[in-house]
Amino acid sequence: MGLSNTIQNAAKTAFKAIGDIPLACTYTSKGTPVYNTTTGAYTSTDTDYNGLSILFEDYSAREITEAGGAILSTDQRASIPNVNLTPTPKITDYITDSNSQKWIVEEALIDPAIALWILQCRRSA
Repeated sequence: MGLSNTIQNAAKTAFKAIGDIPLACTYTSKGTPVYNTTTGAYTSTDTDYNGLSILFEDYSAREITEAGGAILSTDQRASIPNVNLTPTPKITDYITDSNSQKWIVEEALIDPAIALWILQCRRSA
């Protein structure tokens, strides 16, 4: 097993070790829209990934200021072990937390060790 796999598994183990701090969430990957020529509408098939442990954190005032408006004070940073999330996150996806709050993915980054997805999430209206 390579160093990358070791780090990825360590991130997964760390999420188990911190107990009930991460929330049990459903990650919804939005499907590619397909145009229906009969109805004139776009449709897509979404895929849900249930039971993911996701750690939500506030952004610091410094991060919000330095982002120049790209991060709102109500946005949350969501961390997910890479080995737990099958799809590559994209901006149209969303997370539904254990309080039934829906969070839209605004940005998706992966850490240098490819162990954690770090998502900027914005509360849905």
